[in-house]
Amino acid sequence: MRYNQENKNQSAAIEESVKMYQKNLMDDMNLTLRLSYLHNTHVTKPIEWVERLLIFEAPISKLDWVIYPQDAIIDMVFVSKLALFHSRIRIVKSYRKGNSLFYVGEVVSPIVKKQQREHFRLDVTFDVKFQLLPAEENEEIDFLELPYEKGICVNISTGGMCLNTNLQLKSSQNIMLEFYFVNMEFNLKGKILGLGEMNSAGYYSHRVQFQNLDIADTNLLTRLIFEKQRSLLKKTN
Repeated sequence: MRYNQENKNQSAAIEESVKMYQKNLMDDMNLTLRLSYLHNTHVTKPIEWVERLLIFEAPISKLDWVIYPQDAIIDMVFVSKLALFHSRIRIVKSYRKGNSLFYVGEVVSPIVKKQQREHFRLDVTFDVKFQLLPAEENEEIDFLELPYEKGICVNISTGGMCLNTNLQLKSSQNIMLEFYFVNMEFNLKGKILGLGEMNSAGYYSHRVQFQNLDIADTNLLTRLIFEKQRSLLKKTN
């Protein structure tokens, strides 16, 4: 009896969370799903959501569909423009329609809001040039005298980026960034948050916070990030 009651309570909690979040999530045109299974994580987008059943496109990895076995339990994060929501789904079935593969998943744990998102972060790579700025902020800077260093951005938001470099930059180091993103040129001041750590590729990975970003640049960068996300989703589906 106790086991049955626990199942009923769990089922009620799932249904209540679906009712609470379903409409707002599906109304977000940029909503994506982050699916984690057997230590692999892939991103896709939902197609339809009816009560506890969620239909989504099969993610793409190495130019092929990601195959999930029937009844597999998958960790799932709804990535919306405002927050992250965690749950788990069970793969009910898969089916093909045209040249696409789709999955039907059943929500098997309550949807829980994980964190508020101040900035949407997009995984994307592009080249970056940067200059190391003097420690004294009131020191007059001659940018023509400062050498350029090279780096690679691996993700970006309106708040900052993750920058991989051959140099290990120190915490609180100020830098001037130059890069092209979606065919637009940006020249932004940034601040290194924390000492750079070496990653598996042999680069130092740094969290960079944009400084003194004006409203025009903020709005432009926000628009371009979501445009780029939509473009990437179209290419993978």
